[in-house]
Amino acid sequence: MFRSAHQTRIRALTVSGVVSLALLLAGCGSSAQPLTRKQLIAKANAVCSTMHRKMKAAGTASTPEQLTRIARKLAGYEQQQIEAMRKLLPPKKLASDWKQMIEGAQEISESVATLSSALEAKDKKQAEEALKQTGEVEKRVTTIAKRDGFTACSELG
Repeated sequence: MFRSAHQTRIRALTVSGVVSLALLLAGCGSSAQPLTRKQLIAKANAVCSTMHRKMKAAGTASTPEQLTRIARKLAGYEQQQIEAMRKLLPPKKLASDWKQMIEGAQEISESVATLSSALEAKDKKQAEEALKQTGEVEKRVTTIAKRDGFTACSELG
């Protein structure tokens, strides 16, 4: 009887521990509260301002080689911006626009990486397509950013 009562307590503690762990783990990802509109705009604008400073610091290009180097840097900067923006939890009313902005930033980053590769390969047609794609996505993203009040994110660096 001692053994049976002891085993029952161990099982109860084990089940309790597993349930507690599951609740703890479930709460880890969703414990963050969405930012207010004002907070999101302020944080996003700070991220975009940092990106603009890095873009300006990357310089200008006068040769295809320099342009290739700068395009590689810009693709890396875009990824840093995307990672920082993904950490921000928008309020419900901005969730759809926020998702579109992040997806657009990812598209831009991929297009800039494609541009860099095309320049290295001296593939003028692919480079032009990548530039066109980047421009189209930038227009879409900046329209959303401007409409929602993300002033720094609506500027093209």
